[in-house]
Amino acid sequence: MSDEPRQGSGRDESEEERADRQLAELLQELRVAQAGVQILFAFLLVIPFQDAFDSISHGMKLVHAAALISALAAAALLTGPVALHRVTFRQHMKPEIILYAHRLALGGLAFLALSMSASVLLALDVSLGLPIALATFVVAVVGFSGLWFLWPSYLRIQASRNPAS
Repeated sequence: MSDEPRQGSGRDESEEERADRQLAELLQELRVAQAGVQILFAFLLVIPFQDAFDSISHGMKLVHAAALISALAAAALLTGPVALHRVTFRQHMKPEIILYAHRLALGGLAFLALSMSASVLLALDVSLGLPIALATFVVAVVGFSGLWFLWPSYLRIQASRNPAS
């Protein structure tokens, strides 16, 4: 599957206008994801400083570490396009920036899904017990995978097979 956008979008725009629009849309999408990952990251950073943290199992401390590191990776990948755009400013690289920013955003979303799922595992283990926590973790991972990646990929494949007339 290619990262190239579908051609023939029906828009009357030049290549430069298309690139400007695509970059603006991507940066707006990243603003939404960045806010969520920053809040989650901050929450995960303070958990070890809570008194109850010492009472959780070593396994759940590892889950916390995985959630924290995943949130860190998500934050880095979701803010990466901003740094990429700033560092390459006025270098006439907008199509490349869009392609690489797209890839960074997808990676960031994957780590965000993992961090959110691991955070739910940690919280539900404490409140409801490990069996419910594990079941919910699996549902969350499958749900994020399906909703954020598999379904959109399926739609993309269908659209490439049936191009708009």
